[in-house]
Amino acid sequence: DSKLKRSRDNQRLPISLKRETVMRMRLVTAPITADAGRSVYTSWQKSGNVTLGEGTFVTGPGANPLTNGADVSPLNNYSLKSGSSLTGVLDTKNQLLSGTAGLPGTPDNLGFFLFVRGDRSTPNLFNPGYANITTLRDTGRIQIKAQTFPAITTMAGYTLIGNPYASPVDFKLATRNNVSNSFYVWDPYLNSSIGGYISFSDPLNTGTYLPSVTSPGGLSNILQSSQAIFVETASNGNASIVFNETSKSAVNNTTAFRVSALPMTFRVNLDIVESNDSTILADGMVAQFDKRFSKAVNLEDVVKFGNVYEMLSLTRDSKTLSVERRPDIVANDTLFFKLTKTTQRNYQFQFQPTNMDASLNAFLEDSYTGVKTPVSLTANNTFNFTVNGDANSAASNRFRIVFNAKAFGVLPVTYKSIKAYGQGKNIQVDWTVENEINISKYDVEKSIDGANFIKVNTTLAKGANSSSTTYNFIDVHAAQGGNFYRILSYSQTGAFEYSKVVMVTIGKASSGISIYPNPVMGNTIGLALNNMVAGNYNIRLINTLGQTIMAKIISHVAGSSMETIAPENKLSAGVYQLELTAPDNKLTIVKVIVQ
Repeated sequence: DSKLKRSRDNQRLPISLKRETVMRMRLVTAPITADAGRSVYTSWQKSGNVTLGEGTFVTGPGANPLTNGADVSPLNNYSLKSGSSLTGVLDTKNQLLSGTAGLPGTPDNLGFFLFVRGDRSTPNLFNPGYANITTLRDTGRIQIKAQTFPAITTMAGYTLIGNPYASPVDFKLATRNNVSNSFYVWDPYLNSSIGGYISFSDPLNTGTYLPSVTSPGGLSNILQSSQAIFVETASNGNASIVFNETSKSAVNNTTAFRVSALPMTFRVNLDIVESNDSTILADGMVAQFDKRFSKAVNLEDVVKFGNVYEMLSLTRDSKTLSVERRPDIVANDTLFFKLTKTTQRNYQFQFQPTNMDASLNAFLEDSYTGVKTPVSLTANNTFNFTVNGDANSAASNRFRIVFNAKAFGVLPVTYKSIKAYGQGKNIQVDWTVENEINISKYDVEKSIDGANFIKVNTTLAKGANSSSTTYNFIDVHAAQGGNFYRILSYSQTGAFEYSKVVMVTIGKASSGISIYPNPVMGNTIGLALNNMVAGNYNIRLINTLGQTIMAKIISHVAGSSMETIAPENKLSAGVYQLELTAPDNKLTIVKVIVQ
C-alpha cells in the first residue's frame, strides 16, 4: 500500500510509504543510507507517539514499548520480519532501516516483511475493521551510483534484497553474478487481497519475464522504489547482484504497493422531468457498503440538511441521511428512501452504481404502484415516476431498494443472439433465446450514451420452453448518432437477466472503434465497432506497464455492433489502452479510463 512521495534536500530523502485502508503485508525497503541512524521505532513507529495518518504498530512476542520498543499484540505475533530468513524483529529501537553506514559500493537499505495495520490512532491491533490510511516516513541520504547486494553462497539459497534507489529499476538491467534470472515478489492483490508470492523468470535471457500467475497488482520486472524481492543463488560460491544508475526505469506503478479498497457505492440522483423530456437535477444521496463501516449511525454517516424544494435522503435508526455507510450487503438488505417536498409532476431516479457486486440482485420497490423493478448494479440506469393528485403518490416512504444475493437463483433462459440494424429511418432489434422456461416478459432498454438506459418496449414471452424463439422490436424514434439497446428478461419468480448491448449508428458514421462509456464504471468495458468489415478481431487490454490484462477474439458481422469486455480480475482505477487488430492486421489503439 505504498505510494512514494520524493523530494531532495541536500541529498536527503523523506520517504512516504502510503498504506491503504486495509491491513496488508509487504516486502519493503527504505532506499537510504544509514548515516541518519534512524530505527524502526523512531521512524515507522513515530517513537511511540500518535499522529493521525502517520506511523504504524510494530508488534512482537515479549514486546515492551519502554525497553525494546515493540508494541504489545493480543496475538503475541511478529508484524515485522527482516533478512533472507525473515527473522522476527522484536527490538525495534535498535533495528535500523539501513545497515552498513555508507560503505562504498554496498547498499545500506535492508529488506523487511511488514504487516501494515494503519496508523497508531485506532485500536487496530486485533480488529481489521479499524485499519485506516497511514504514511510511513524516514529521512536519510539517497543512494546513488552502483549498489552491490551480496547473496547467499549456497546453491538454491534465497536472498532478500531491496531496490536501492529512490526510483524504479528494471531487474533485467541489473548485473547478476551467480544469481538466477528469476525473482519473487509479494503481490498484495492475490488471494482476496491477503497477498501471495509470484515468481518472475527468464531462463533463456529473452528479456521477457514469465510470471507464475498473472499479477493482479501489475507487478513486473520493473521494481518500484521501496520494493523488496527474493533472488536465488545459481550455484555454490560467491554470488551478488549489482544495480547501476543505468538500471533505473521511468515506469511507475503505484498499485504495486497501494491496493485500492474502494467501498461499494450506490448513488441515487433525483431529476425533475420537464414537458420536453429534459431533466433538471433536484437532489441526490449516496450509500456505501464496506466491512469497515459500522451498522450504527455515527460520524461515518452524513446527516441530511433541509432543502427549499425536493428532498431525497436515506433513513436509518430514525435518522435522515444524505450519505449512509454500513457494512457489506447481506440478504434482504434495504435502502429506505425518504422523498419529500415533491409537487404534482414527472420525476426520474438516476441510479449510479460503482464497484458494486455484480452477483447481487437489486430491486426498486414502489409501494404506490406495487411494482418491483430490477436495478442494474453494473451500469447506470434510470426509473421514471409521477407524483399526481393522490396523496399516496407523494408518500415520503414510497420507494426502497432491496438487495438479494441468492434468493432468485439463475434465470432459466439463454440469449442465443441479439442484433440491431437500420430499417430506413427506424431501427429493428431482434433477439433469439433458448431454454425459455417460466419466462414472463422481455423489456427492451435503449440508451444514447451507452451508459444510461430507459425502457422503450415490453414484449410478453411466448412460453416456447426449450425451443429457440426469436422476438423483435422496431424503434421508430431512432436518434442521430449511436443508439444502444439491451434486453432485460424476467422469470415468473422475479429473477432477471440482461443481454449484451448492441449499437446502431444513424447518420453518417466513420469506421473505427470507441469505448462507451469512457471513463468506465465497474469492471465491464463497452466496445463499439462502427462500420467495420466482417471477420475476427483480436482484442488486447494493456496496463501502463505494457502488461496484457486480457485478450480475446471477437467474431464481427459486417456493420456496427457493441461488444463487452469483462476481465476476470477487477480493474484498478487508472488508464489502460485497448488494442484491436482487424482481419487485415490493421492495428487501432484507444485509451480506456477506469474510475
